[in-house]
Amino acid sequence: MFQSLQVDIESLPFKLSYSYRTRQGALITNPKKVNQDSLLIKTKMLNTNTHLFAVADGHGMFGHQISQLVARNLSKYMENFLKNLSA
Repeated sequence: MFQSLQVDIESLPFKLSYSYRTRQGALITNPKKVNQDSLLIKTKMLNTNTHLFAVADGHGMFGHQISQLVARNLSKYMENFLKNLSA
């Protein structure tokens, strides 16, 4: 899958452009292998110009589940961390 997106950068005269592409790994003994990578894009965290881009690279039998868990929760933990820094 390939996608290209943009986000406005407040107070600056440009847009942040980013793209991503994902592809499942090849395994000769398992041609239907699941793509275990998960992507996280969280723009304007806490309504600021802070953006988070991450790839969780899953491996092993449950790699896709773990990478999805990380992608779903990492931004929440990061936002809590940033809130605590400013408190």
